Amino acid sequence: MNGAEHPNAQRLRTAIGRIAAGATDEVAHVFTKQTRWHFGGDNALSGDLEGDEGLAMFRRQLQIPGLWVTPQEVLVNDDRAIVFLRVRGEHAGRKLDILRAEVMTVRDGKVVEYWGIASDPAAQDHYLAAALPS
Repeated sequence: MNGAEHPNAQRLRTAIGRIAAGATDEVAHVFTKQTRWHFGGDNALSGDLEGDEGLAMFRRQLQIPGLWVTPQEVLVNDDRAIVFLRVRGEHAGRKLDILRAEVMTVRDGKVVEYWGIASDPAAQDHYLAAALPS
């Protein structure tokens, strides 16, 4: 690609920047109306969803109190994207420090399937039990 960044990487980096700036409503354009969502763990966010319901759950993730997300790596090709994140948090006396892999299937520059995978699902669940109402 002559040193130029892949367009899917550019889209994801822009979305990550908007999320970091608190503009979570501005990231919907990265997903399709039919995107399938898979949220791992055993917590209020866990499960498989589709479309607007999944996007609403994704936005809910972005509003978890006391959470700091730092992108570590963005890997993409025409069909897949993986974003590695360091996720740290402190809320209600609980602390979190994990790595997450956000794995996505991409078609025509949009995410059509998303998996959120934590390096330590039990630690994530413990933190989310305090940070999210049931």
